[in-house]
Amino acid sequence: MNRVFILGAGFSYYLSGGQFPMMELLGENIKNKFDWISQYCNEKHYKRFDLERLLTDLELDYATKHISDILDFLREQFDLRKIDDSKKSKAENICSKLFKENDSIMTFNYDCLLEHILWIIKYWSPNGGYGEEISVFPLDRIKNPCNIILLKLHGSINFNIEKTHPNGNAKYSEPYISDEIFPGTHAIIGDKPNSNIEKSSIVLPSYIKLFGSDRSSIRIWHEAIEKIKKADTLIIIGYSFPKADILTRFLLSFLESKSNKKIKIIILNTKKEKERIKQQIWELGQFGYDVEWNMDLDITDADYCELVNVLKNHQYN
Repeated sequence: MNRVFILGAGFSYYLSGGQFPMMELLGENIKNKFDWISQYCNEKHYKRFDLERLLTDLELDYATKHISDILDFLREQFDLRKIDDSKKSKAENICSKLFKENDSIMTFNYDCLLEHILWIIKYWSPNGGYGEEISVFPLDRIKNPCNIILLKLHGSINFNIEKTHPNGNAKYSEPYISDEIFPGTHAIIGDKPNSNIEKSSIVLPSYIKLFGSDRSSIRIWHEAIEKIKKADTLIIIGYSFPKADILTRFLLSFLESKSNKKIKIIILNTKKEKERIKQQIWELGQFGYDVEWNMDLDITDADYCELVNVLKNHQYN
């Protein structure tokens, strides 16, 4: 079976025990953090605060200082030190049951909690675990034990963009590895990300979403397309397919049913969002009626446990 997970902010919110904010609260936190935002919004004649529009205007205005401030704030918001041991223990329990060997995970979340947990339970390693394009050296001794691939489609707070070849123009993403993120590595590899926006891999949730600033960010999407093409089970958790995520719609256009076999799609989200997500996938995918839907799950503790039971069922193994 080729299982592909697509994870949104709802998953990080759940895994962190509510410590990592979802989009609406994140917007409020950003608005309340910086005094300059009110004046900027007034100058742009906002009728109401809109985080996506704010970030779009900042990118179009090349407001590098303000963008740097927001990137630093995002790193604070998604700091692993916010997660206490009891929440990590719960996260370890759910991840150990939810994921298995050879799974492909695509996430739009910037935080490092998922890979932190997968590392702790010995399911995953950054050596090969971030996909074919993101290399980590010297971690040759720490192989990716379950061949779980984690593709961070909007970047990560521990990625830097570097010019790898001194004589070339290609830029690549490099992960920052430390004991804080991956306990027991006893090493610091790469540079700790800072406010230099030219080196940030993070794709901000604006309406334009500036992709392609480095080779790695594009190659990760190429790899995601190949994973989607092979998927026979798609599990979408806490991701609502915003209209501005055009590349995601393109990605799902490669989803197709296999010969004599229905593709299985599981959506775990709020009741309000599930039907809209289903409709978008229905319009994009190449499977006609050859699809088996599971739409009965909401984002609650009980339904995360039920999702684990569904995935244990022989039809989804």
